[in-house]
Amino acid sequence: MAVYELHGNLTLLIRGLKDRRSLLVFTALIISLLYSTSFGCYRSVDTGASAYGSTLTIDVRDLDTISRVLYSERGKHYAITPRDNQNSVVVARITLMNPRSARTSLLINEEAAYLSDDKYNNFDVLNPYIDREEILKPIEGEDQYLPFLWGTVNLKEKYQIQGWMFFEVPDGADLNSFYWEQADSVRIRLKGN
Repeated sequence: MAVYELHGNLTLLIRGLKDRRSLLVFTALIISLLYSTSFGCYRSVDTGASAYGSTLTIDVRDLDTISRVLYSERGKHYAITPRDNQNSVVVARITLMNPRSARTSLLINEEAAYLSDDKYNNFDVLNPYIDREEILKPIEGEDQYLPFLWGTVNLKEKYQIQGWMFFEVPDGADLNSFYWEQADSVRIRLKGN
């Protein structure tokens, strides 16, 4: 019944708008109201940060600062830890997309990417196979950051690859950019998107 009354009142309101200008203003008001409502909904979703270079489009999301990354491989358990005990590990889920090149060959290693802070300090990628220590038994939360984005990849046109990268960062660093330096140079602003 309330829906019918609303519909009836809206019909009366529209019928009351006799001239064309009033109807146009009313329509613009409704459209802007709907647009602002839907825009507010989209802003609450984690859209990550992305940018494109001459061959790659890169998306960075789910950045988080943690003390170590836990994973298992072939029945053994490992922790990726910072080289300096005063630092933390920043995890980032990276998606590499090849929208336009027939094939892009990538060597994803310690030199492929880095993070930068507001003081222009650069923070390198941790190698998940070298910057690790074996732990004796599984720990809850293990394998949360798999697969790694690491190794040699041939990325065909219209294909993408996604995985996690890890960076050693001092506690309290104010990160503002992600840089990709493999097969393309891309800077992604992490703040003020």
